[in-house]
Amino acid sequence: MSAPPGNLPARGAAACAAAAALLAFLIEPLAARRCLPNFGGGALVWTSALFTFQALLVVAWLLGRHLSHTATRRLWRLGGPVAALALVAAPAPSLFADFEHPSLGVVATIALHAGPAFVLLTTCTTVWTRSLSAGGGTGGAALFAAANAGAAAALLLGPVLVDPWLGTSATSMALAVAVMALTATVDRALGTAPDFPPVPLRLTRPRSAWLALPALGTALLATSTQALTQDLSVTPLLWTVPLFVYMTTWVLPFAWPRWTSRRLTAPLLLAACVGQWALGRADWRLDYVVQLVGHVAVLFCAALACHAELSRHRPADAHLPELYFWSNLGGALGTAVVGFGVPVLLDIPVEYPLTLLLTWAAFSVYVTRSWLAASPLRRASSLAVPLGAAACVVALGVLDQIERRARGEARWVRTAHGAMQVRHFGAAGDEDAIVHLLDGRISHGWQWVAPEKRALPTAYFSRESGIGVVLGAASSPRRVAIAGLGAGTLAAWARPGDTFAFVELNPASIEIAERDFTFLADARQRGATLEVVEQDARRWLAHQADAAWDMVVLDAFAGDAIPAHLLTREAITRYLALLKPTGCVAINVSNRHADLRRVVAGHAQALGLWAGARRATSPSPIGPYRSDWGLLCSVAPASNEVRGAFEPLDTGEGVAWTDEHAPLWPLL
Repeated sequence: MSAPPGNLPARGAAACAAAAALLAFLIEPLAARRCLPNFGGGALVWTSALFTFQALLVVAWLLGRHLSHTATRRLWRLGGPVAALALVAAPAPSLFADFEHPSLGVVATIALHAGPAFVLLTTCTTVWTRSLSAGGGTGGAALFAAANAGAAAALLLGPVLVDPWLGTSATSMALAVAVMALTATVDRALGTAPDFPPVPLRLTRPRSAWLALPALGTALLATSTQALTQDLSVTPLLWTVPLFVYMTTWVLPFAWPRWTSRRLTAPLLLAACVGQWALGRADWRLDYVVQLVGHVAVLFCAALACHAELSRHRPADAHLPELYFWSNLGGALGTAVVGFGVPVLLDIPVEYPLTLLLTWAAFSVYVTRSWLAASPLRRASSLAVPLGAAACVVALGVLDQIERRARGEARWVRTAHGAMQVRHFGAAGDEDAIVHLLDGRISHGWQWVAPEKRALPTAYFSRESGIGVVLGAASSPRRVAIAGLGAGTLAAWARPGDTFAFVELNPASIEIAERDFTFLADARQRGATLEVVEQDARRWLAHQADAAWDMVVLDAFAGDAIPAHLLTREAITRYLALLKPTGCVAINVSNRHADLRRVVAGHAQALGLWAGARRATSPSPIGPYRSDWGLLCSVAPASNEVRGAFEPLDTGEGVAWTDEHAPLWPLL
């Protein structure tokens, strides 16, 4: 790559674009992480964040494409201080947490905090592409690859070098300083670049590949990330790993043409479809490392096929900014459909395999079309038949996953917070008949149907469980605040005169607990006072009176995902302030993949609390339930039964979780 004398060298342009992308993609997970304490721990936060940043990329293209050289310099001179100020002084997310639709609150929070910096930084690639073109130079595709490489580097380095050492506030300050430094550098470099005139706001008609392939790529990113966060915390670590892989699939085909070979991408895409089917069959039984590697591999193979095909359809360097615009618009559409449209259109969560099926179909169409265009004398059937046969294999895998989710007597209820399933086992008059609730692919409780047994506490809340021991030993009347509702099983412990307040974010859970289970209704009939509140538990508890509760119970899981924002030191401190002197915080730490007892031990060490843990196994008609409960108290429990049932935790092995930093790797 070279440029005429007087221009910024092409390598310098690539360095600027890579540095700007690196900063932009350090800002992206930071902005999403900043939302967690106020908008809950569901995948909704990350999906909304992805959509927001895709939309901001479209705004960046409009600015970078249509401003003149002089206006671009003015944008960078004025935009740098504005962007830096927004990073350190944006309105608190709590101001937008009361929006009727949480997604809108996430969008507003991110747009005001990270929007100015992200838009400014992501204009860089378009600006330098125009500069090189105006000076007679080439290398727009390489510049695009350099920017994506910078983004991928940020996603690799962020969890390793930034997150472990800096919290959200310190990271915002550091990034604000870096944005100001880059602003000065770009402004100086633009001063030596040739003048380029403004371009009228006129869009070329896009090729279908410019919209469809990026839309499928972001849909794959969103669905694979959702699959990863079903069993663990919705955390920046599990956002950045798939996003890093996704950005890598942009770099490879645009930087090295050999990665666009269909002899490579076709087998990889087919392997991705088969691999996702195998992961779906194994479901939660797989070790989490296997799940992580598997879903990341599926994303890499499928997204590479999309972006390699897109690279084959790219225009000449002078028109590359048009490709940027349409691909960003397609990416925003793909994220919007998966994050906001699919939960409304589909009750059964099968968007992951369906996206792969659509990806294979689109890939087959573009391959066949270009194959015929290269030689009109070729017969379409000679290529369409093997591609169609492979499509049948992929479709059978999708149908298998749909059938497995829909079989039996089941009812699905789906919202933006996830998909819940109610299953019935046994005939209505059978004394062993039960109703079973699954959130995602994880059991969230069950109930006997027979009237004489339906009041029995079951699953993770049985008499043998930690919470069963604590509630069984406590005297009435008592006031208990419970984060999470599920089937409402904890209401089985409510006695006459007790007050139980359930706080649940997902309206589907409330509807199911009232309609399909009787724990809540039975408790009310016994004379207990039950309140069910639709809100994020941490926000609701923040407004309760101090020293008013005997116990706070944390059981707010989405699938098996850890509600990290409910378990940070700041949250625990607030819960403790709500308790009477002898009260305690009980935490359901049951998880197949992460040892959350270490988080409980970390809080005990930092706050000087008594901490204990209890593991128990309870029988059920659908298999044994293993439950793990942690207990935090300001003073040791007075009950000998409780003290004897809980094993004291070793605080020396504690892991600190705060709003600024909640590491996941130490718990795996």
